[in-house]
Amino acid sequence: MALAGYYMKGPKENHEEAKSWYKKAEKLGSLEAKLCLGYMHSIGKLHFDPKKAKDLFKGIINKIETPNNDEEKELSRIAMRNMALIYHNSHLKRPLEVSNLTKVKKVSDLKVNNLAKIKLKRAFKWYEKSFNLYDSQSAYNLGLLYESDDGIKKDDKQAEYYFRKAVEFSNNNNINDIFAKKKLGKILSNKEDVDEKMEGLRLLTEAASIGL
Repeated sequence: MALAGYYMKGPKENHEEAKSWYKKAEKLGSLEAKLCLGYMHSIGKLHFDPKKAKDLFKGIINKIETPNNDEEKELSRIAMRNMALIYHNSHLKRPLEVSNLTKVKKVSDLKVNNLAKIKLKRAFKWYEKSFNLYDSQSAYNLGLLYESDDGIKKDDKQAEYYFRKAVEFSNNNNINDIFAKKKLGKILSNKEDVDEKMEGLRLLTEAASIGL
């Protein structure tokens, strides 16, 4: 895995070599390697193949039906979040992509707008599953969906709830966690309650201190 990581992001970046080492580790039973292979296919590091990526992510999810420790929980929630992102990105950019088809119940579902809605619902489902394993990025994305009124009915209370959970679940300052602080800060700073307003200003100050 160390060699795979070296070729994935190291000074001698070589995605073919990284894939080769990940596949060797996967054959030995490494779920982390399976996750990395799925990620490579999902973003097109070698070849964009969302179907292959989903199969790899589902392999992890099915293997860890009930996570028994923090490591298994992390692998499972990341795989679930990545499943959501595949559907979400397809909903936004490529509803009809052949390599990322999804099951439909009737012919009318094949219309671009209807297919986009179906894929968004699939994304929402996987975000919720990942959220239930305390994934901060999934919480943030659910907040955005409730805030946007694009395919998911706008609900300001739900948006606030998920942004708050994103901040609560955060254990590092990745970009989405910082954006979640900013989103929640703006909401709370406009509240009438003094304590909520002060909390909102504190969150905005924290986000601003790192350039947002």
